[in-house]
Amino acid sequence: TENIFGYANIINTNSDSKKLEKRLDSNHEYNAVKLNNKWYLIDSTWGAGYISRGAFKKNYNPYCFCISPELLINSHFPLNENWQLLEKPLNYKQFLSNLKFDARFFADGFYKVEPNKVINNCSIGKNKLRIYKNNEKNIELSISIYKLAENPNLTLNYLKIGDKKYSSYFSNDTHLNKTDDYYEYEYELKERGEYYLDCCGKDTPGIAGIYTSYFNMFLNCS
Repeated sequence: TENIFGYANIINTNSDSKKLEKRLDSNHEYNAVKLNNKWYLIDSTWGAGYISRGAFKKNYNPYCFCISPELLINSHFPLNENWQLLEKPLNYKQFLSNLKFDARFFADGFYKVEPNKVINNCSIGKNKLRIYKNNEKNIELSISIYKLAENPNLTLNYLKIGDKKYSSYFSNDTHLNKTDDYYEYEYELKERGEYYLDCCGKDTPGIAGIYTSYFNMFLNCS
């Protein structure tokens, strides 16, 4: 076995996000195990559960054991690039361009998103977001889209991200399709501009419950 020190690309506090961007400290540790002369990657921390409202919630997640290196690189970056176990290792800048996830995203049985970048290009018309899952949990998803305000001083109800203001954007043509392997969200954008998409979920469909923000991304529509 080997201890691997590196970075977890995960939604966390602003302080941790700045450390991640500046590459100041390793913020996560996970492991590699050798079985039958082959190395496998495991994260028993994420596989044991997650933090909710400051308390640890036990939630065994088999996905976090012997994870495909091609998938793990979306959220884990080792200090020693050899532990990426990839033929063509990613550099740190490429790693940071990947989406950041809340730990609950993995705990609820999801493991991949397409597109998977923080900033994505899209087009006027219909676009798709696909969220892959690896278990039978019935998760209720909520996806919200906001458009960069053209006149921020006149915008009363807004979402502020950094020094920018985004107002709610209502797409008249949206569909959420569910299969055994993924959720696919189809939405239509009718105007050029910059958008912000937030994906939330809860494991109590149809009844009261608290949504967790799984991930968010920016969309450049041209």
